[in-house]
Amino acid sequence: WFDEAAARLPWTEIRWTGSMSLTLRFESWVKLSNGLDSTSWWAGIWPKREIARLVDGLRYRGAMVEFSSSAGVQDVERHAIVWFVNNRFLVPEVRVGPDGELIEMRPVKALDASSLRLSFALIDRLHAPVGPARPKDRMAHPGHLAEVANVDLETFERDARRIQIHRSREEWEMTVDGVDGAWTAPRQADELGIAEAIIEILGTKPAPEPDDSEPSEETL
Repeated sequence: WFDEAAARLPWTEIRWTGSMSLTLRFESWVKLSNGLDSTSWWAGIWPKREIARLVDGLRYRGAMVEFSSSAGVQDVERHAIVWFVNNRFLVPEVRVGPDGELIEMRPVKALDASSLRLSFALIDRLHAPVGPARPKDRMAHPGHLAEVANVDLETFERDARRIQIHRSREEWEMTVDGVDGAWTAPRQADELGIAEAIIEILGTKPAPEPDDSEPSEETL
């Protein structure tokens, strides 16, 4: 367990339950819970790739993983989806489905084509890892997105553009209208830089930057 030069480290068997969760706290202090009992240990001696393996394995099995602001390692993944239609950005909540696909959920943030407003929405959506879909979650289907954008469904399906944002362990990347790798940037890029890149990629005419802060959140 202490050999940082090892390519892979052995794992003992984990008995999975429907309520497995992992929390990474101050300086990589880890708490693993199965809903009935829990165990804690300090993972600061582990190679970061091993912590990433644990996190990826838990999420693959539907477990919740949380990183505190004081954790010794950063989370490995972030996801967000942005739609653009009628000179408006729509930013739904995102959840992970049973087969690992991203599902768009309500509420949906609706805002003008302003890089500052979009950055506020992205900060909110990207501050935490994407969790699994829950029974009470409501999907943001195309008809709902069209209604929030104040267009009819036919216009939405014809004109709407879709951007999927993903932060891996190494970089940010965006899939634009289904084209992977349309834009990449170092992991250190912030949400305002991403928002400005989206506006440039889409060739939108930016709205005047607001003096207030948060965009409105539609819950139709």
